[in-house]
Amino acid sequence: MIRDIIITPTTHWDREWVQPQIQFQIRLVQLVDRLMAILENDPAFTCFLFDGQTLPLEDYLAIKPGNRDRLAKLIRAGRILVGPWYVLADQFLQDGEATVRNLLLGFRQSRELGAAPMGVCYVPDSFGCIDSLPMFAAGFGLKYAMFGRGRPADLPTDQACFRWAGPDGSTVLAANHGYGSGLFLAYPNIWTNLDAAPPNPAAALNTLTEMLPGLAARENTDATCLSAGIDHMEARAGLTGVIAHLNRHLPETCACRIAGPDAYFAAVEKAAPGLATYAGEMRGPDVKVFNGCTSTRMDLKLANASAQRWLEYYVEPLSVFATRTGREYPHAFCDHLWRLLLANHPHDSICACSLDRVGDDMANRYARIEEAAAMLAEQAMHAVTAQVDTRHPNPDAAAIVVFNTLGATRGGVVRQTVRVPCRAAAPFLRLVDDTGRTVPAQVDTGRRKLKDMDLESLPMTTAQLDSVLSKDARPERPGHDVFTVLPVDFVAPAVPGLGHRTFWLVPAAESEAAATAAPDLRLTPRGMANRFLEVAFHADGTFDLLDRQTGRRLPALHHFEDTEDVGDAYGHQHYPRPDLRTTRGAQAAVRVLDALPHRITWEIVIPWALPETSDAGGRSGRLLALPLTSEITLYADTDRVEIVTRFENPCPNHRLRAVFDTGIQATHSVAEGTFSLVERPVPTPETSMESCPQQRFASIADAAGGLAVFNRGLPEFEAVRTGHGTRLSLTLLRAVGTLGPRAGADHPVPGAQCPGPHTLAYALRPVRPGEDGGDLLQAALDYATPCITDGASQHAGPLPAQGAFVTVAGPVVVTALKRAERDEDLVVRLWNPTPAAATVTVGLPTGLARATRTDLDEKPQADLPLTGGTAACTIPAHGLATVKLRPV
Repeated sequence: MIRDIIITPTTHWDREWVQPQIQFQIRLVQLVDRLMAILENDPAFTCFLFDGQTLPLEDYLAIKPGNRDRLAKLIRAGRILVGPWYVLADQFLQDGEATVRNLLLGFRQSRELGAAPMGVCYVPDSFGCIDSLPMFAAGFGLKYAMFGRGRPADLPTDQACFRWAGPDGSTVLAANHGYGSGLFLAYPNIWTNLDAAPPNPAAALNTLTEMLPGLAARENTDATCLSAGIDHMEARAGLTGVIAHLNRHLPETCACRIAGPDAYFAAVEKAAPGLATYAGEMRGPDVKVFNGCTSTRMDLKLANASAQRWLEYYVEPLSVFATRTGREYPHAFCDHLWRLLLANHPHDSICACSLDRVGDDMANRYARIEEAAAMLAEQAMHAVTAQVDTRHPNPDAAAIVVFNTLGATRGGVVRQTVRVPCRAAAPFLRLVDDTGRTVPAQVDTGRRKLKDMDLESLPMTTAQLDSVLSKDARPERPGHDVFTVLPVDFVAPAVPGLGHRTFWLVPAAESEAAATAAPDLRLTPRGMANRFLEVAFHADGTFDLLDRQTGRRLPALHHFEDTEDVGDAYGHQHYPRPDLRTTRGAQAAVRVLDALPHRITWEIVIPWALPETSDAGGRSGRLLALPLTSEITLYADTDRVEIVTRFENPCPNHRLRAVFDTGIQATHSVAEGTFSLVERPVPTPETSMESCPQQRFASIADAAGGLAVFNRGLPEFEAVRTGHGTRLSLTLLRAVGTLGPRAGADHPVPGAQCPGPHTLAYALRPVRPGEDGGDLLQAALDYATPCITDGASQHAGPLPAQGAFVTVAGPVVVTALKRAERDEDLVVRLWNPTPAAATVTVGLPTGLARATRTDLDEKPQADLPLTGGTAACTIPAHGLATVKLRPV
């Protein structure tokens, strides 16, 4: 057999990293200009792989739009290989829906540039790979996946290629090849003056001859893959001469050629159809050095989770709701905001292992997303509320319409400022539902503001109206020309999934406004209780959590621990014997902050001090005050305890975590992954990788039940065995000051020290025997995605006071409700997190003309039969379904 040596010229393009984006863009334009000249002048240089992402080419055309046709001609001819991704994201920090949009946009841009995207799910530089990557690849028709890092230790070293199965059973042919293995062919020495170090055919022959036995030993077949490129490296015109030299002098049993990864996989597939199959994450030993990337610059991680939530769960579904009123869906703005968000997802960006200047640019993009999303969401809600029948027997009542953008009916926590387009000036207000029943609530009329409706205030968001950005209303203005802006705080019962429910603020006597407390909520001498849970506080601020459904008590939960961090932006590192400080035994100030009709909140203030700094020589003996304030809340009729922790960080080089010593004898943890529920063994402290990634929850359990920790944007946890059971730790802050040697230079990044104020939100929920990850996922989504509200004056309308805009029935999570990519149909994406196949029905109250199941690229697969205005589809265990709906 002849060894087929496939050489792929490439570059790995970091859009921003050790230089800001604009400086890398200058280098990029120069690279693409020279690349096109090489390809046009050397037909033997048959192809160049543009790193599996299309955003760099978008950046090039932003500067040189006149070269679009020239670039597209090379792409159409297969000389420049593009896609399938828009950006090479960090897979663990990008959520499932963002991963779909990343591929959707990469596919679209590839086609716009003249060619189908490369048929390989190419992730050469990720810091490990998610277990669901085969599911995403298969959903877009990609048969192959090529990755660089994370190969599990139990995969044999002589198997570069294997079948990789996703959680839904879909498989791809995978290869553990990163990039740079053939760099020597074009760049004999990158650590020199590159202009003075042209390709050296004789040296390349010697190097390859020495490498061949090792290359052959790790390949399953007679195909070998060499990547001739590395970070920001340009194409070398002399590469084809080197390859010609190799083919003249290598043994006849070897043949070298320029080709892309598709050609390598085709050769492997032909030669080795019976490869072994592996299922699970790629988080092998080589990614341990990146164990801090999920907690570096936690401010950016929080902003990312918030931006994803705004687009996925507010802007898009609310805009779909608004189309029922005739409002146009904001396609162009949604596309623009997704591009902004995805531009923050490259691994060196979202992992925050970049210069502070990069973090500043990211923060600016996140701010723009939130500002635009808030306005788009409110405009959509205004369009809907204007069509809702909000009439009430009391003519002075004002309506509040609560929107639930999740798929299931729920009691939604509402804590926000609402604006009502009328003067609701009564001194006291109570909240009622459509039956006239008083809903326990706090309506803070003391913070009420009245604002004129005028040219500037009409388009403002509620948050802007609540600030100094608009004038206070003049007394002579009629009531319908005034906004009333006031804080409301309640639990909205039984809001339909993907729907709305209307409540009313009714003028009341002072005694009526103080609504009777919910019957299941009460203060206790040391805490609080409802029908699900009881919380009892200790003097050091920890608390016992009693699950009244099972009788299990988890004692002394929620203390804080801090240790030095002498690592860098890539990884956490502590001393051989860590200097661990905890709040155990502290003298905390514990008091009731709020005892409202529908919720009780206790405030815990822990006076604490930490070393002024930490370095290789040890932690400082001088301490700086770092008091911690936690607000711990229990709502009526909810089975979770919500925690908000605030502090001001004055100290560099340390890691702060919230810790839950559970006493649970767990053998594994379960966490939400990227459209997967990831099960990992619970290690000992000696075998732990220090941290694990998560999306919205992590949990542990034994036969008697367990504990789940939900979060809003905190992507790192650790579960570890102790002598007293399993300890769950949630990272709140990791402060470091250098980028690290993995960046090629130890750049200072003072912004990664995260000085200043921090506010972190998380929650605890018991796990009952028999519950699975799907149950916890629904509960975590409920916590992480609060209902959103809009105010309305009274008017008749074609929409009922409550109802659903889309109906979904079945044990699934709705991960997207949006307009289709290529037509005006609606798209619903459904994730079945359960271990069994599920049949789900989807419908529209207005009726369906057609329902079509599609792949993730929204290409039709099969029409679904319609029954009574709904369509049914079966989703495999742990699988996805994308359904297009055409209204009547």
